[in-house]
Amino acid sequence: MDALAGVVGQELRKRIILRMYEGGKIPPAILICGSEGVGLRALAVEISKLLLCERDTPPCGDCRSCRLAIRGEHPDILYLLPLPAGERAKRLDWVKQLLSNPYLPVMFTVPASITIDDIRFLEEQIQLTPAFGGRKLAVIFDAHRMTPEAQNAFLKTLEEPPDYAHIILTTPYPDRLFETIVSRTQRFFLGRLSSREIKEYLESRTDATESQIELVSHLSEGSLGRAFLLLDREYFSARKRMLDLFLSLLRSPEDTVLLEVVQLFQNTRDKKLVSNFFAVSRSVLNDIVLYQRTGEAKFIVNIDRKDEIVEVAHLLPAEKVEEYIRVLDEKMSFLERNPNLQVLVFDFIFRLAGRDL
Repeated sequence: MDALAGVVGQELRKRIILRMYEGGKIPPAILICGSEGVGLRALAVEISKLLLCERDTPPCGDCRSCRLAIRGEHPDILYLLPLPAGERAKRLDWVKQLLSNPYLPVMFTVPASITIDDIRFLEEQIQLTPAFGGRKLAVIFDAHRMTPEAQNAFLKTLEEPPDYAHIILTTPYPDRLFETIVSRTQRFFLGRLSSREIKEYLESRTDATESQIELVSHLSEGSLGRAFLLLDREYFSARKRMLDLFLSLLRSPEDTVLLEVVQLFQNTRDKKLVSNFFAVSRSVLNDIVLYQRTGEAKFIVNIDRKDEIVEVAHLLPAEKVEEYIRVLDEKMSFLERNPNLQVLVFDFIFRLAGRDL
């Protein structure tokens, strides 16, 4: 089995980690950051298997330790992830779901966090003597979701870990962690994947059609996690409607179009729906900007709507498109804060239409 085979691409980072391992220099605290869906969680899982594998050429994926790690049942690995209050008793179930495809985000309709009680539990577990060998690991997915109290408590663990312990954090938002936490870790930044890497992976692991994979590999913006979401049949149908509505808004924000958007998002609590709408809108605006700057339609990623995007690019002034992007980025940044989703969407579309909410 290839070393760190569970991570797609990221060849340079994988080589660096393997050299560190071979030299016995894996840091006690690692922070893996980069865009969502590029392999942050996958790399954390692979490093865990690497450190605990019982074979001479780790990670083998087949020994007792690797099998337990893959199932989320290894006694020397504690996985933490943000959970809503009502789901904390099911932590192991959610961990197993995440491990089944670490590229897919775990999303909830209510606020999810890592609390001070979670960190206290981590502290208790990491102090226990390793069950199988000489190492014990704590892996915290989406570490930016630690509450301030949890981050303060975690600092003590990070400052005085047992000699046998390794701590791995993942986050797309390292700036939301205390600087005192970041400064005590070895940071690994993962870049976006190429369209080719995503396409080849999907061709070998899914039953999607060639045309679907071609489209998704362009739309995913270098995120394999996003590519998996895009392949969902319901998403394909929803994307078509979102594109129809957003392109209509850009052409002419009439009351009938605004009403359709209002009906789509009225009383919604579905963060995934809102996130997808914003992502679709952002990709269209990106396409428009690229076409306006280059005059080349070959750079458009929404290749199935290329003609319409070119049409809108000729209609809108470049400064207006830049303003739309600024407003949309502001709204997208609020998504992580669990806002009123309906107000967030309505404020965006009404500002797009030049109307008051």
